[in-house]
Amino acid sequence: MRVLETPRLLLAPITEPMSQDALETVYRIYVTEMDGGSLTMDAFEQEIRFDVHLAQNTLGQQFGRPAILVKATSRRIGHCVFLPRLCTPAELSPVIARSAPAVCSSIEAEIGWAISDQHRNQGYATEAAQALVAYGFADIGLARLVAFTDRANAASLKVMQKLGMRIGHCLGTDEMIGILEKYVSR
Repeated sequence: MRVLETPRLLLAPITEPMSQDALETVYRIYVTEMDGGSLTMDAFEQEIRFDVHLAQNTLGQQFGRPAILVKATSRRIGHCVFLPRLCTPAELSPVIARSAPAVCSSIEAEIGWAISDQHRNQGYATEAAQALVAYGFADIGLARLVAFTDRANAASLKVMQKLGMRIGHCLGTDEMIGILEKYVSR
């Protein structure tokens, strides 16, 4: 995935292994602040290795999990997701047109975002998400993007609304899905 630029941000793939100091700093920001500490340092290190590997292979030419950097300071404030995801009919049915219900699982392009606590409520997530939408539709030529969040995550739901996504509740879960189609008139 190439570097994406917005007025205030850079979305940059992680292309090289990090030093131990950098890894610990990023772990603190990503896992402790944004994820509530659900990953161990070893598991997080495996994810970073995956990101580096992804950036170096064919799939990584179009997809990835870029870091969100403030352009003015080069400070890493979060990360994005732009990856293929196998979606089930149950996940897609709340937002797919009723005239053409989803009957098969499909591979969709999932977008996502996470911003560290101290940088929230400044529009960074929306700005990063808009860059992912533009990249997915204009650069790659995708017809549809999906995003998932927990029902209680009001901030992510607000970003999904700002993107113009149709949002629905994934039945039997606490998960919400947003879907944005390039050629659908609203």
